[in-house]
Amino acid sequence: MIIVQATDTTARKQAEREVRVRQEAIAKSVTPTAFGDGDFCITYVNAAFLDLFGFTSEQQVLGMPNTSFESSPTTIAEINATMEKHGQWIGEMTTRKLDGTPIDVMFCATLLRDEIGQPLQSVVTMIDITDRKRAELARETAQSELADRLNREKEIVQSELENAREDLVLTTRLSTLGKIAAQIAHDLRNPLGAVRNAAFYLKGELRDAAPNVREFVGLIEDEVATCDTIIRNLLEAARPREPDRRPVNVARVVESAFRRLHAPDGVELKLHAVPDPFYIDFDSVQCRQLMDNLMSNALHAVKDAGRIEVSLEYDDEDALMRVRDSGPGVSADARDSAFDLLFTTKAKGTGLGLVICRQIVEQHGGTIELESQGTGGASFLIRTPRHA
Repeated sequence: MIIVQATDTTARKQAEREVRVRQEAIAKSVTPTAFGDGDFCITYVNAAFLDLFGFTSEQQVLGMPNTSFESSPTTIAEINATMEKHGQWIGEMTTRKLDGTPIDVMFCATLLRDEIGQPLQSVVTMIDITDRKRAELARETAQSELADRLNREKEIVQSELENAREDLVLTTRLSTLGKIAAQIAHDLRNPLGAVRNAAFYLKGELRDAAPNVREFVGLIEDEVATCDTIIRNLLEAARPREPDRRPVNVARVVESAFRRLHAPDGVELKLHAVPDPFYIDFDSVQCRQLMDNLMSNALHAVKDAGRIEVSLEYDDEDALMRVRDSGPGVSADARDSAFDLLFTTKAKGTGLGLVICRQIVEQHGGTIELESQGTGGASFLIRTPRHA
């Protein structure tokens, strides 16, 4: 038993001498290195290690656990388990210098054992990879930003292409519509004029006729007026004119549109203007046409009973004009197609009213949209530059 102990002691001393030789060789190495005992407490560090962590002498480090320079309890447990099993752990981690500055290191920990397998010494070498990590992070950030920018630009290009496609389709349709409208106007206005004159003559001649006879004469006049409106809308949709911008008091235009609407007694008409007068730079004739079209749509929605409300207000840059009604509202499918050429939900509609409204608003540098109404009804919001 005594002989075994002497042999073990001799072997251990031989191993320790070999470790000291390694320490002396590593002392001159530029690689930061620390030696520890079997319990992983530091017994020796070289100058490169002191420089890496900002220590001024090895006395500040001796006796510290190797784990003092490791990043987290999870990493420490992983390193210890790996070293117990394989005798070595290699990886990357973030640690801190003496002053708290974070650094990234390539970390290699090796466990040296004596001849009977007992832990003799641990050796830890480190390489500062902070600059490399920062470069990698900068590259990843730049790549991510580039990918985001490319995606945004792709979305913009796709949106512009879609808008261009829609504009091309609309232009083509309007060109075709213009040719049809010009032919219709040429072929129908003369006979419609004759019918209008005949109705006017009959109205005078049948002044004393039965009420139902006079009613039919009035019906002729109304339908001729409807035909005139359709022809006029066709021509205006196909060939919109350049607006003549002047200060227009929209509140008075709305009141005038209310009077022309001839709404039934069961329909409530409301105007809320702040301030009043409410001025915008607009073509007065087109402003009247805009309001007449929106009022007509609203009246068609509420029929004989309900509410049509117009609100006028300014925000910081624009004039906001809303036309609301208390009708049944607009379906999701109709909402998406409301401003499409020739789209209509009316039995006798032409699908031109809202197209003309959008053309008028956009010619004045504004926008018009059909707002979502959670409580039913329809609401059109017009946003246009306010009067200076």
